[in-house]
Amino acid sequence: MIAVTPEMAVDIRRRGLPAPDRMVGDVGPDAYWTPENLIGLMKAAEDGVTELMCHPGYADEALAISTYRAQREGELRALCDPRVRAALTAAGLRLINYKELGALSGQRT
Repeated sequence: MIAVTPEMAVDIRRRGLPAPDRMVGDVGPDAYWTPENLIGLMKAAEDGVTELMCHPGYADEALAISTYRAQREGELRALCDPRVRAALTAAGLRLINYKELGALSGQRT
């Protein structure tokens, strides 16, 4: 489940489900995530688990009906940028999936 606000995360956890502490991201006419935005996020990362909402992909026919079709390639390029990986490492952050979030949830208060 997506926790758009910290309050939603608390409610989700009350139901016995894992939830990140916060979610960041947006959609619009341009790709939201650029290498610079991602690096800035990592430098200012808060304690806890942050869910990154993004829509990477290729603007091919399979996505012809998507309103965010063109922006997907920009976000894919940003996520694959080597500067972003270097910033992730430098900030001491690690990527996890929801299975790992579930395991962490048992350790969190």
